[in-house]
Amino acid sequence: MNLNLMGILVFPIGAVGLFIGIAAALFALVVVALALAGAALFVVGALTLVGLILAAVALPFLLPFIVVLVIFWAIVAATRHTNPRKVA
Repeated sequence: MNLNLMGILVFPIGAVGLFIGIAAALFALVVVALALAGAALFVVGALTLVGLILAAVALPFLLPFIVVLVIFWAIVAATRHTNPRKVA
């Protein structure tokens, strides 16, 4: 549809069309931002689930290392010399 406008109403009608175009672009921007935010939440949730599954699979294999680290930490904590604070 080709509408040729002439006269004094050309600029106000053009301004209204520009305003409608800007409003539509902003609406589309908000819709896309919300859609991407939802997708990002889905990705974060999926990565968390994968991390929990991998931790559950790897924990039995890491248990001997964790036991050794706890024993080492206990020995170091028991033999450490601490300086008592001087009360003035």
